[in-house]
Amino acid sequence: MTIEERIDYWKGIIEKYRESDLSVAEFWKEHNISTGRFYHWRRRFSNEHCKEDIIRTPFISVLQMAL
Repeated sequence: MTIEERIDYWKGIIEKYRESDLSVAEFWKEHNISTGRFYHWRRRFSNEHCKEDIIRTPFISVLQMAL
């Protein structure tokens, strides 16, 4: 499996989890997923979203904020 395929696979898993009404523990037990891997990928995608939000946020200087 290539890195891109692995990323797509785990994005799909995380998306299924978000759409489910299950707790994390229920979800990984039902889908036979390692808790460590699940949390690793969920954190990785969460960090990607944070970075994208920071990049998209317009820059406001401290001087503009003071005015």
